[in-house]
Amino acid sequence: SSRLSRREVGTTRQRMAVGMFTNLLLSYSSIAGLLFAFLSCVDVPVLDSGNSTVHFASRLLVHGEWECWTATSWGVFLVALGVTTVFFVPAALYVWQGLFPSDTRWLYRCVQRVKRAKKKKQRGNSPLSSYLSSPSPLSSPRRPKRRRWSGVSVLFVLEGQLKVWYWDIVLFVRRASFQIIYAFAPAGVAQMGMFATACIFFLLLHSYQHPYASPLANVTEMVSFALLALISFLNFPLVLVSANLIVITPDIRSFFARLGQAQTYAAFSGFLLLTVVLVFVYGSKLITTVR
Repeated sequence: SSRLSRREVGTTRQRMAVGMFTNLLLSYSSIAGLLFAFLSCVDVPVLDSGNSTVHFASRLLVHGEWECWTATSWGVFLVALGVTTVFFVPAALYVWQGLFPSDTRWLYRCVQRVKRAKKKKQRGNSPLSSYLSSPSPLSSPRRPKRRRWSGVSVLFVLEGQLKVWYWDIVLFVRRASFQIIYAFAPAGVAQMGMFATACIFFLLLHSYQHPYASPLANVTEMVSFALLALISFLNFPLVLVSANLIVITPDIRSFFARLGQAQTYAAFSGFLLLTVVLVFVYGSKLITTVR
């Protein structure tokens, strides 16, 4: 009974770990977006309480009454800690996944090579050490001991439907890169150009890798990336107008009206595609379960 209770406790802990890890994956994008939203600061006019003078002060872009995080040491510390955590999580996951015992992962192969080199160096090249380390003809050959890999259930959450084991890390980097562009790139042509470049890069990477085991998932995400890149390119004329690089004429206004409709159709088609795919996938699973 004690052994059974230990197994039950181990299973409960494993389920809790998998659940907490799944919540972390789902909330990572929101946490990163919230953190980077507090990084942008602007100078706004502030009225002094003692007199009627107005001066400029650095305030957060998300809330004009809050001081910029650079104004206090605690703010700098918390932002530095948050940015480190946002980038540490994907890096730690990549290293942890890369150390899984598999010859297809270069981190695991590097670690094994280092271990073999250390053992070879410790044995030395003397005849006595080679004699002692060689197995006896009468003794049975020893099998190499394999350490039990912990966290297979968590690993399945990450790689269960993937052909490319590190693709979830790529998705983390994609979300973080978009947030960095909006937080640090100057608003206008430069920001939109960087956003469009990032969209094209991840679209080409996805088209080359085909990371998912399901062809439907690959096609769906590829179309989503393509629509996102298309919408970013359609934003360029509006950015040029906001930068006063285009003179507004009646023809330009009608063109922008059609451009806005094209963006609306592209965004709605992406939403419709995702809805149809989700209904098809989960509807098929429901029908299979009922049968």
